[in-house]
Amino acid sequence: MNAVERLQLAQVADYCVKFLKASGIKVLRVEGDTEQPRIIVKHNAMCDRFEGIILAYERSQHGERRYGWVYRFGCQIKWAVPAENPHKVGRAA
Repeated sequence: MNAVERLQLAQVADYCVKFLKASGIKVLRVEGDTEQPRIIVKHNAMCDRFEGIILAYERSQHGERRYGWVYRFGCQIKWAVPAENPHKVGRAA
């Protein structure tokens, strides 16, 4: 990846972060990628209003994690979905 591509990637990520902050969504971190940036945000009610949400989960011996993500403005915006029952957090299903 050359300097021009890195600059374009940074500009796309910056635009996405400004959009999310203006929408009241807290940005936790930005991860770089060779094709598109991934922006990790804290889940709130606005995350559920995105169109085209993709939901996924992963299971391990420590329990189950649920994620949601959506693609906007050339960025992947990703968040952790809170558990339905907080007493089951960290337990295997």
